[in-house]
Amino acid sequence: MRTFDYDGIACPVDLTPPEVGDNAPDFTLLDVDFNDYTLARCHGQRKVLLTVPSVDEAAPADAVLGVSALVDDPDVALLVISRDTPVTLRRFLADRELMNVTALSAFRSENFGASYGAMITDGRYAALFATCVFVIDENDTLVHEQFVEKLSQAPDYAALAASLGLERAEAS
Repeated sequence: MRTFDYDGIACPVDLTPPEVGDNAPDFTLLDVDFNDYTLARCHGQRKVLLTVPSVDEAAPADAVLGVSALVDDPDVALLVISRDTPVTLRRFLADRELMNVTALSAFRSENFGASYGAMITDGRYAALFATCVFVIDENDTLVHEQFVEKLSQAPDYAALAASLGLERAEAS
C-alpha cells in the first residue's frame, strides 16, 4: 500500500496503478465547460496526466505550473486532473494564463482514481487524488508513472523530461 502525506496526515492509496507498458485505462472526465473528455480525444499524441488533490492547494498548484513550464510542447497533451469542479479549474487556468493545460474534473467520475491508482482510499481526504504523473505515448501505452509521496513535494521533473525525450531536465 502506498501512503500520501497530506500536510502530515498519512492517507492510504491502496489501489494499484497501471504498470509501465500497459495500455492506459480509458476515462470520461469533464472539461472546464462541463463537456465529456476521454483519453481517445488525444489519441495519436503523447500525453502527460498530472493528478492533484486540488488546484486550490499551493503545492499542487505549483506542480501544475512546473509541469506546464516543462511540457510546453504542442505535440504533448498536458491533462491536469482533480476532483475540483470545472468552474474552479476554469478559474485556475484563467488566473494563471495557462494555455497549454487541459484541466479535467473527476468530480462525477466513479472509476478514474481507481483505474489509475491515484485515489486516496480512506480517511479525511478519501476520494481526493494523490499527486501522480503518468506519461502515455501516442499509442496510449503508459511509459512513465510517478507517485509523489508528499503534498509539499514536487514531481520529479528530470524523470518526466526524460520520459518525454525533452532536453531540459528542470522546470523553469
